[in-house]
Amino acid sequence: MTPKHFVAVCLRLFALWLIISGLQLFFIATALKTFNTELGSSPIWMFAVIWSVILLIAFILWIFSAPLATGLLSGVPRPQASSLSLGDIIVAGCVLLGLWWLKEALIPFLNLWFKAVALSSDGQSVFASFGPTGKISMTLYLVEMIAGCFFVSRPFDIARWVIRRGAALQAEAG
Repeated sequence: MTPKHFVAVCLRLFALWLIISGLQLFFIATALKTFNTELGSSPIWMFAVIWSVILLIAFILWIFSAPLATGLLSGVPRPQASSLSLGDIIVAGCVLLGLWWLKEALIPFLNLWFKAVALSSDGQSVFASFGPTGKISMTLYLVEMIAGCFFVSRPFDIARWVIRRGAALQAEAG
């Protein structure tokens, strides 16, 4: 399995996770709407549109997983080689780590946001309804999403830095 195939399979797994998490988000939002009278004025199609956007993103990831994997690994010198170099492994690891962080932060971020919108009272801002722990959680989710985007968009820079730093540490030790 080449790095391109490995990343393409992981992108497809990420697309499947998006579909499942999107459904979970839709069901949580509809349950909040059912049990909260303040959300009663918002139409249910709003939640369906959000889930449809998540489904569309998952569909695009599934269909274009091979071209996306090629684009993400475009700087790998031998993308079709049967053996993996250290740089290939680090690049694939950076992309997968970034996708994992995005997966771990995006849906809880949206979940917390919808809960805050649903539970905020009239005249009170959504941010005021978070409370201190909610604000910390939202900040941590945002930091995790930014780090995930950085790891997905800059894996070659990270791999070069890790390899260079490893060589420097090895030279200092030996």
